[in-house]
Amino acid sequence: TKSSDKNDASTIVDQMKSFSIGSLAGMLGSLAGMGGGFVMIPMMTASRGLRLTQHQAHGTSLFAVGSTGLFGALAYGIKTGEEGEDDDIVNNSTDTKMSQQQGLVELDIALALTATAM
Repeated sequence: TKSSDKNDASTIVDQMKSFSIGSLAGMLGSLAGMGGGFVMIPMMTASRGLRLTQHQAHGTSLFAVGSTGLFGALAYGIKTGEEGEDDDIVNNSTDTKMSQQQGLVELDIALALTATAM
């Protein structure tokens, strides 16, 4: 039971460290354009960090980048509006109609590029 409590406590501490690393990397990534390779990997491999191996840290960072890119492309490519939704607004622009009727990303191409980039 004591070892179980110790494992639970270390799991919570590791989760808090992971959240902190991700938050710092996200903040620096949005402000200065750096994140995974510059912030996350050294913090994940540090003795006060998560103590992961280089391979584990790189794999974790690549998974985060890949999933963020994939879901961002999917969210951007999802249909943005329904036909007839903006009937009150008269707009003859075909580009605007196209962006309202379909997504703004060619999803099959984006998925192929994402899959081959990993």
